[in-house]
Amino acid sequence: MLSNPCTWQQNTLPRHSKCHTISTRAFALSAQNSSSILSSSSSSSGSCTQVDDSPVSATFQPPLVDVSNLLAGQAPTQQQTAAVRRECLSTGFLALEGHGLRQAVLLQLFAAAERFFDLPLDDKMQLVVQDMQRGRGYEISPEHKAYMQEYKQQQQQQQQLAELCASSREPSALAGILSERFMCGPPLTQQQLQDPYYASELGQVFFTPDVFPSSTAGELQPAMQACYTQCEAIANAVLRLFAASLGLQQHFFDDKVCHHHSNLQVANYPSQLLLPGPAELRKKAHSDSGTLTLLASQDYLPGSGWQAGDGGLQLLSAAGQWLEVDVPPGALLLNLGSLMSRWTNGLWKSTLHRVTNPKPARAHSSRRLSMAFFHKPNYDAVVQVLPTCYQTQQQQQQQQSPGHTPVAPALPSGPLFPPAVVGDLTRQGVLHKLRHLPPEEASRRYHALMAAARGTAT
Repeated sequence: MLSNPCTWQQNTLPRHSKCHTISTRAFALSAQNSSSILSSSSSSSGSCTQVDDSPVSATFQPPLVDVSNLLAGQAPTQQQTAAVRRECLSTGFLALEGHGLRQAVLLQLFAAAERFFDLPLDDKMQLVVQDMQRGRGYEISPEHKAYMQEYKQQQQQQQQLAELCASSREPSALAGILSERFMCGPPLTQQQLQDPYYASELGQVFFTPDVFPSSTAGELQPAMQACYTQCEAIANAVLRLFAASLGLQQHFFDDKVCHHHSNLQVANYPSQLLLPGPAELRKKAHSDSGTLTLLASQDYLPGSGWQAGDGGLQLLSAAGQWLEVDVPPGALLLNLGSLMSRWTNGLWKSTLHRVTNPKPARAHSSRRLSMAFFHKPNYDAVVQVLPTCYQTQQQQQQQQSPGHTPVAPALPSGPLFPPAVVGDLTRQGVLHKLRHLPPEEASRRYHALMAAARGTAT
């Protein structure tokens, strides 16, 4: 067993200048006028506002970890466990290579997702499941509704926006949608769903049956389920690596995730015909609630041509700076969720991250698709701080003994979190308890609870 596998390490991410913001709404102009933005009617002058379009000065490149040996059933190596410990203590972000998620599967998924998101909004709204509380079907973030309403008002009043709408081929952009997503759960058989674990009252909360479109976008179901199966295998392999990195037997997590209630999400970030205000992002700052998240995007595919500042994922460094996440082509991004941070006594980081808007010059043609696999353990599993992540009484006495020279920073003197049941900490469970509230209020309270759990403000 490794000694002190959770020792503290200071985050040394580089600082960078703040991303630019704009104080008024604006229209995304055509390529001929892409160097400026036109103020909306909320501006008193109505004149052109110049925006600093310089590139972001710093990016974060997560370290690459090859996991091909884990998927082949081999044990983690010391090099792998050292790399995982180092980065999980710092940012909680890794880039996986040798992950086995075939590019053909991702391309098929993104193609099917694009066809689905191009359906009329009324058709997609038919696939909303229980006010978006179950992690199934179609969702639009409640906090984006104000933007959609203003977009419709501006669309009726402003000629420039009307011209952009006439040239756009994206139905979601024309509807003023900042982001939308479609989610599914484990592809369980009817026989499995009759098992008491899944058929119980709680089981039905966490294993609500999937809904899929049956129209021209019907190919979304096989595409998502194929991707889900491959992501599930990757997550299981990574959890063995995590266990070894924490000084535990590599199959420690197996009985805690054998009935996991993970979700697969495809997200569409449409082009922006009306530029959002500075506080309106494609996805606001948040941390994920599960054990780990696997992320793939069109940006990360070979030949995508993505550049820093194009609008994409950013993480918040320990210095309080937002950094563009630069993922090597073909790699799969991994970030830790709040449950894994809680399991490790807060030593492993579940870092705040967000999805930013594109530069104004490219906003009118900035569509972005992504896939995220949110791994979540059994809903009745207990998350209890791991014994390798705090000092025992004997270790505390050794630290206090005369002449003792510590070889590494001391671990916390005890568990910082009480034991808790997974179902009380993940999205479906929390929103189920808030189901009596309107969707907007339930979403606000959910994010407030997640922020309180990590000791930050919303």
